[in-house]
Amino acid sequence: MTISSAEAAAIAQTLGVTRVVLPRELSIEEIQAMSARTDLELECFVHGALCVSWSGQCLTSEALQHRSANRGNVRRAAACPTT
Repeated sequence: MTISSAEAAAIAQTLGVTRVVLPRELSIEEIQAMSARTDLELECFVHGALCVSWSGQCLTSEALQHRSANRGNVRRAAACPTT
């Protein structure tokens, strides 16, 4: 589940979520705006490998290497053997 807005955070909170890990793609201004609109704990990674996928939504790693990005076990497709 990707949560990148205060509205999505509110829905997650109704499901019992207490902390949201925000995607690194959000700007500081977007994080500040979201922080002002929720009382959930917010966590954000500020670095990471360049990737064409939205954080936490890499299906390539799972499909090619059986390693889930959603469980912190991503393997960039560019780093995989090609032979």
